[in-house]
Amino acid sequence: MKHIKLGDNSPEVKDLQEKLSLLGYNLNPDSDFGNNTLTALNQFQTLNQLPISDFVDDVLYNKIIADIDLNSTIDKSSLSKIMELHPKIRFEVLHLTKKCYAQNLKIRIVQGLRTFAEQDGLYAQGRTKPGPIVTNARGGFSCHCYGLAIDFCLLKNGGSISWDTTADFNNDHKSDWIQIVDIFKENGYESGMSWKFKDNPHLEKTFNCSIKQLLNLYNMMHVDKEGYVII
Repeated sequence: MKHIKLGDNSPEVKDLQEKLSLLGYNLNPDSDFGNNTLTALNQFQTLNQLPISDFVDDVLYNKIIADIDLNSTIDKSSLSKIMELHPKIRFEVLHLTKKCYAQNLKIRIVQGLRTFAEQDGLYAQGRTKPGPIVTNARGGFSCHCYGLAIDFCLLKNGGSISWDTTADFNNDHKSDWIQIVDIFKENGYESGMSWKFKDNPHLEKTFNCSIKQLLNLYNMMHVDKEGYVII
């Protein structure tokens, strides 16, 4: 019978931490069941509508394993982009993406974390470079630069993609795109569909930080060891 609890220090705790890391939780597998591990565990329980506890038994451990198995349902390109997002949304975006898949709403994450230079390159498109204008944000002025935003499209059977916001590929008489947006909005994400400069694929979560505040935090080097701004 597995029973891993707050305060434990053991190989079982390290195994638990490694498992939670596969679900996008930002953990150092140090074998110590401290507050960081407890926070990740409670976030998992909250997202999966499970009772909050400070221990892991066989039932909860098996639920974690089952959730990890669902990672394989997501295309590898999306999964890799999710795992590069800011630690505060990484686990949640992975969970919500799998929630979409469970409803046969196949989503592909096409953009996640973006460097300032990459953002400047996109800003130049349609201005000093060929192509249509796709963004009004220079480097540092997009939530992508902080790993707090994703762009998505629909993934069709066979692997092709679609940007059709009216498509109903799962045949439930509703727009797949709008259903995906609603799933994320229910969890605190803002959609670019509502912006004056519409950005239909865009979803972001900033924890009430303005883009100028995020840039200031970055410029002040208020970042973690991986370079993500601390918010």
